[in-house]
Amino acid sequence: MTKKTEIATQVNGVQEQMPEWLQKGNAGSEDVSAKDMILPRIDVLQALSPQLKKNDAAFIPGAEQGQIFNTVTGEVYGSSVTFVPVLFRKEYTLWKLRKAGGGFLGAYKSEMDANVVLSQTQNPPDFEVVESHQHFAMLLTEHGPEEAVFSMTKSKLKVSRALNTLVQIAGVDRFAKAYRIDAVESSSDKGEFWSFKVHPVGFVSKELYERGQGLYELIKAGAADVDRAADPVAPAAEL
Repeated sequence: MTKKTEIATQVNGVQEQMPEWLQKGNAGSEDVSAKDMILPRIDVLQALSPQLKKNDAAFIPGAEQGQIFNTVTGEVYGSSVTFVPVLFRKEYTLWKLRKAGGGFLGAYKSEMDANVVLSQTQNPPDFEVVESHQHFAMLLTEHGPEEAVFSMTKSKLKVSRALNTLVQIAGVDRFAKAYRIDAVESSSDKGEFWSFKVHPVGFVSKELYERGQGLYELIKAGAADVDRAADPVAPAAEL
């Protein structure tokens, strides 16, 4: 690389690509553990998603409905992404409805537990209990594996159950096989929206298997969980 080219690829001493001289390391982050991190959700952009509104803080330039994206980084993956499922968790989440101001109030192991908390709110009709399927996974991106979560509710529960069926048919550890998830157009009596469709891809390498096993153990130990901050209101876009 010539000096002129090197200068052109840097802005104030910063460049997008990792330079050849730099080695991977952890200096400065020794006290950061999984408990200090969140796992971003992976979702599909809907027609009314805030990420498509230019005057919204969540706006993603160039993004379009039907694209799969990361709710924390804002990265757009296109219309499909390959992933390795790691752990499935079924829970019931309590939300304040959008018309009442929105807000996440907690996740519970059973619908009964969630309804007990719901009954204790000042105005129960302003809240909703939602069955939520959390699929902790590793995305296989061009940057390498990325830990994330697919949170599936409402109409996406069909997709969740289809994925669980494929995993059970495989007859191996959940993180031993990779799958591809595509964004697809769907509709119901309430309107049109975007959902997912899952396809099996193949078995993973030993390196990926061991990485998935490590993430599985972290989540089981309660040391990592899904990011909730990106969900200020109850999931309703998929109807």
